[in-house]
Amino acid sequence: DTGMHIFYVTVPEGFPMTCAIGDGIRDGVIRATKEIPLRPNAVDPLTRKNSGDNVGVGAPAVHISIGDKFTVTAMPKGGGSENMSRMYMLLPSQTGDIKKIVAETVLEAGGRPCPPLVLGIGIGGTFDSAPALAKEALLLPLDSMDDFEREICDCVNKLGIGPMGLGGDTTCIAVKVKKAHCHTASLPLAVNIQCWVNRHATVEVDTEGMFQLPAITAIKGPVRTARTARVLNLKRRWAAKSSLYMPVRESILRAQSIRRVTRRISRCKNAASRSIRRVRLSTTAVPLSIPRRMSLSRQVLQRRRG
Repeated sequence: DTGMHIFYVTVPEGFPMTCAIGDGIRDGVIRATKEIPLRPNAVDPLTRKNSGDNVGVGAPAVHISIGDKFTVTAMPKGGGSENMSRMYMLLPSQTGDIKKIVAETVLEAGGRPCPPLVLGIGIGGTFDSAPALAKEALLLPLDSMDDFEREICDCVNKLGIGPMGLGGDTTCIAVKVKKAHCHTASLPLAVNIQCWVNRHATVEVDTEGMFQLPAITAIKGPVRTARTARVLNLKRRWAAKSSLYMPVRESILRAQSIRRVTRRISRCKNAASRSIRRVRLSTTAVPLSIPRRMSLSRQVLQRRRG
């Protein structure tokens, strides 16, 4: 899933704001969809007709803000994790319930957003700005968390959902929070769920339109950044605890087998009941005595009432 394409553009003060920025991004998405290629995901919300090139009304989403430099950040957002994201309009008195609500959101999602997760949380602002804060929080560095973010992360990991929903104590690898002042009578809260990959990249463009892609060092083995080290540590923990997760997997497979057997039994019962009805219909065609006819009539009425 190459996701829906979201772009964050920062432009320096005095930079000409023209439609060329959005047009260039759209052309880039069309070209990338064709040449890389990317899976076409953009569809009309009602007809479900696919545009075929990942562009359409409001797609890709382009957010432009003022900054010190001209930068372009690309963020493909998958639909599975996006479907599990939630927006809440809380009361001001529910500030202490934020951690609980976030944990309940992840619990409801289960293994569908492909955990372990990265959670972007937007608190405050308005009904429309809180989800924007939550999505922007996913762009923050994951190397460190403050106390509040750590508390939410620990609370989510206690759910025991684990990688891919198979059980374990690593459901979330990072929580990032962005805040904004809100109205005195409201407390907007948005939870944007992202899978552990959390893809995004940023390039800086100079005044002449030239840019340089982030350098990739050619070394043997994976690049040991803080994020990759966290993922590698997660894989090692998964391998070490696979014996603990196997009973969970076996129970899932056993439940699937039971469902298959139950469906087969149900089909056999239906076939048997149809055969019995055919036999009863054939026997009722034979002349019967009056008591026998009354007995059959009572049986038919009882079945209809039941």
